[in-house]
Amino acid sequence: MKRKILIALAIALGVVAIIGTGVLAFDAAKARQHGAQIAQMLNLTAEQKSQIKPILLDAKAKAQAIKADSALSADQKKAKFMELRASVKAQIAQILTPEQKQKFMQSRKQGRGGKWKTLAVALGITDQQKAQIKPIFNSAKAQCEAVREDSSLTAGQKQAKMMDIRKSVKDEVLPILTPEQKQKLAAMRASEGKVGAK
Repeated sequence: MKRKILIALAIALGVVAIIGTGVLAFDAAKARQHGAQIAQMLNLTAEQKSQIKPILLDAKAKAQAIKADSALSADQKKAKFMELRASVKAQIAQILTPEQKQKFMQSRKQGRGGKWKTLAVALGITDQQKAQIKPIFNSAKAQCEAVREDSSLTAGQKQAKMMDIRKSVKDEVLPILTPEQKQKLAAMRASEGKVGAK
């Protein structure tokens, strides 16, 4: 019984990681693996797991309802997923200890840095390009921190501002890339989309 609860929690935690990413398909194996890694990294107590589980199960049901709502456009669905993700994160944040919150934020920052390094190698980013891109990333990082700390914004507003910052970064970085690098990047994104659609 305890094992089943842990598996359900791991899947649900994985769902939260997937919600709002634009990937509407659900890969249970990836969700279970990601959720288990998060739960282990944060060293969640049994009480925390029991508090988080209904939040995640509710989020999963809402995500499925959003996905099935044919009255919504793709952009509207994406916005609703972002609102749902922000709401779930806010609810879970209330359950985590300050140390767990810090550990989670640190792992997300490290994950982002790791993705950039992998991407830079895969695209063959030159030192000159890195020098041009670094100030763009540093500026975006400062903007994101300001948004996170702005208590006058709702969770949904924060998510929307973060998306604007990401779009701005993309718009500034793409012109720095060569045509070949842009092709590689497009191919990588297309490949990720196919993986998520399975």
